[in-house]
Amino acid sequence: MLSENGKGMQVREMLETQKGNMMYIGDLYIGTPPQRLRAIFDTGSANPWIASNKVTTVEHSFDTKASSTYVEPAEKQWVNIHFGSGEIKGYFANDTVRLGDPNDPDHQLEIPNWKFGLSTIGTAFPNIADAIIGMAYPNFAEPGVTPFFEALRQSGKLNKEVHSWFLSDNPDEPSEIMMGGWNEEKFDIAKLEWHPVVNKLFWAMKLDDVKIGGVSTGICTREGANCTVAPDSGTSMLTMPKKHLTEFDEQYGKSVPCSDEDFLGLPEITYVINGVEYSLPAQKW
Repeated sequence: MLSENGKGMQVREMLETQKGNMMYIGDLYIGTPPQRLRAIFDTGSANPWIASNKVTTVEHSFDTKASSTYVEPAEKQWVNIHFGSGEIKGYFANDTVRLGDPNDPDHQLEIPNWKFGLSTIGTAFPNIADAIIGMAYPNFAEPGVTPFFEALRQSGKLNKEVHSWFLSDNPDEPSEIMMGGWNEEKFDIAKLEWHPVVNKLFWAMKLDDVKIGGVSTGICTREGANCTVAPDSGTSMLTMPKKHLTEFDEQYGKSVPCSDEDFLGLPEITYVINGVEYSLPAQKW
């Protein structure tokens, strides 16, 4: 759904929850006429990757020959990137990308001549997604590549220069991503907190402390510590540097029982960001 006001646009794209709330996938359209792709919008990466018809594991690959606006590069810039889920290899090309209603130009956001990665090998694509759309900062992207949100921001079409997420674990309440604003029906606006980004590669924020059951782990409070935390929409995992993970495992154990009854007895984990505590119950971590 797309809404307009006098200042700009807000695009709300419904996300389909997959694999037990481990993935959130929405629609994106590439080429002319528009070809529909199922995309993972990933704040943990910056490059946009779209599966070509040489990738056989996806449902909707991009047929470059069917697009009148596709531009093949004169010299291919080959890139090989490893994700946690696998490998992507390909080169960068240009075409028009759209978010919103593909049949109504007045109700869509369009980026003409957008540079994206055309994947020829794509083991990183899950079989339910055809594209991984990086949403991190331009400094994290390959040279000459403008990440998706940055391209939307530069277009001047957004109401606000923000993107927001609502990730639901209720099958009756869809998840969503919004470009250009936020949906106040999903939260109490009085409780909205703003945190400065301290590392403009990822959306990294200053992490004051990590607590288990309300007790500090000490990882971020010791002398010389400089912890940051980055929300990553492209993964369901909570990660930390190997050194600290080893320390964490020694203190709390490498594994725990996973039955519903066992979960009830486990403590919550709390991230303290700029003095604000965000707690997750055990079944969330």
